Amino acid sequence: FPTRRSSDLFKKSTDKSIFQVLAEIRVEYACKLLANSDLTITEVAFSSGYNTPTLFFEQFQKIIHLTPAEYRWEINGTAK
Repeated sequence: FPTRRSSDLFKKSTDKSIFQVLAEIRVEYACKLLANSDLTITEVAFSSGYNTPTLFFEQFQKIIHLTPAEYRWEINGTAK
C-alpha cells in the first residue's frame, strides 16, 4: 500500500486518491467486459478485481451512474 506521503502527493497532482483511480480503472475494464463478453455480471466483478459483487455494483453505479446490467443493456441490448 502507498505511504501517506505518496498518497498525498498523488492526490495533490490528480485531485483523486489512489483508490479512486484504481476503482475507475477497474470499472473501465468492467465496461469493456460487459460490452464485449458473455460473462455474467458476477464474473465481470471478479474478473475486474473485486472480491465481492456488492462492492463492484456500488462502485460501478457511483462511477458510471448506471447498474452493470443497465450499462450492458444500453451498449448492446442484452442483460446477462
